[in-house]
Amino acid sequence: MTGITTIGNNINLRWQGKSILDNISFAWEPGSQVLLTGGPGSGKTLLTKAFTGELFHEGTLQFLQNGAPVKPRVIRVEQHYHFTNRSHVNSFYYQQRFNSTEADDAATIREELLQLDPDASKWMPMLEMFSMSRHLDAPLLHLSSGEHKRFQLVRAFLQAPQIMILDEPFTGMDAHSRKLLTDFLTAKVAEGMMFILICHADETPAFINTELFVGPGRMALGDFQVPDELQPVQDSFNTLIDMADTHIRYGQRTILENVNWTVKPGEYWWLKGANGSGKSTLLSLVTGDNPQAYANNMKLFDRQRGTGETIWDIKKNIGFVSPELQWYFDRTMTVYHTVASGWFDTIGLFRTLSTEQHQTVLQWLRAFDLLPEKDQPLSLLSTSRQRLALLARAMVKNPALLVLDEPCQGLSDAQQKAFTRVVEILCEDPLRSIIYVTHYENELPACIDHQIALSGGHAMVQEFSSMTTLTA
Repeated sequence: MTGITTIGNNINLRWQGKSILDNISFAWEPGSQVLLTGGPGSGKTLLTKAFTGELFHEGTLQFLQNGAPVKPRVIRVEQHYHFTNRSHVNSFYYQQRFNSTEADDAATIREELLQLDPDASKWMPMLEMFSMSRHLDAPLLHLSSGEHKRFQLVRAFLQAPQIMILDEPFTGMDAHSRKLLTDFLTAKVAEGMMFILICHADETPAFINTELFVGPGRMALGDFQVPDELQPVQDSFNTLIDMADTHIRYGQRTILENVNWTVKPGEYWWLKGANGSGKSTLLSLVTGDNPQAYANNMKLFDRQRGTGETIWDIKKNIGFVSPELQWYFDRTMTVYHTVASGWFDTIGLFRTLSTEQHQTVLQWLRAFDLLPEKDQPLSLLSTSRQRLALLARAMVKNPALLVLDEPCQGLSDAQQKAFTRVVEILCEDPLRSIIYVTHYENELPACIDHQIALSGGHAMVQEFSSMTTLTA
């Protein structure tokens, strides 16, 4: 593959009438492997859209091969793959992935890849390399966030790009998957492929040899602030979660088997496990989103499941965020309505807030530096600031249980540290409990004192310290 020279001269980008990038210039010689750096909202993702022609730009962007202009095949892999049902008419909503009947309307990995290339020999080796071949006939809706990312990458590489743009490619991946991907990218570099990456500093592959700093971005603050008016948790329970011999199956596939787990007030849990180990499924039982809860022996908030409680009786005690919730959330909602909807656990605001509820929403918007954007739709925010809005939504009703599934996914290092401090302050309330999911131990708040590790459908439970980490 002959090398390509990439030249940008005085590139200007505007987004929704605002100037995002001014007079960005660069010249990358053949063999350049590029890392884009800059703060949240600095325009890194928007710049990559200019490379693919998705976003108009002023200035010149040239690709040269042996001194002559060329149009290389440039593929950009977003942070998440958006898909619809088999008829391409409807999108999905969050709870559908846990309903086996409704999930059948989603295409499988095999079906998606056959549409791209009917020759399976072109993509099967990549599936096997990424440990995805066992999911060949699984609906896309059933994939974990890390499995989704691997599927995205297989799909992108199948299109034989000359320049590959990867926006947070390691998002949601466990340690083993991150190593597999790094090794695969390194091999592609040896074959002559060019990469433009956006990723965290500690995930940057060794083959990166060029850096382009895009700008400082919005997040220049040193910390987020917990609202001064935050009240203690009002509801008191003996036990928040009590599962006995819990099992979940979809067809012939067992996801969870004989899981026993008890969570009491004032306990702070790290839920861990490899991609596809069942973490999101376990959490769906806790949040009331999985109908198989009724076939199991479970108590939530001192009440046996299946004794007349509604899903809203469960959700009113929980603040929840996850990558999947962000995928399926209505991005036409304003930032204010997004946070306010946390009072009622709905995707959409269908009730009028009290004066007190309104003031609390404003406090959390201020806490996460979102007040300037409160009337903007989520779709206009960067991915990291969308995540902050959903984190504020999880906090707004001051719940007894916070379920934080990869809460720092998409956040910058500075945002991550600031958010972790917020969680540590919330942990000071003895009536509150937290379930925290992450593949990175260094992201854990200092208050974490228990861990549950999933592997092969089974759970291992013990107290946690940094010296007693369970392997999963």
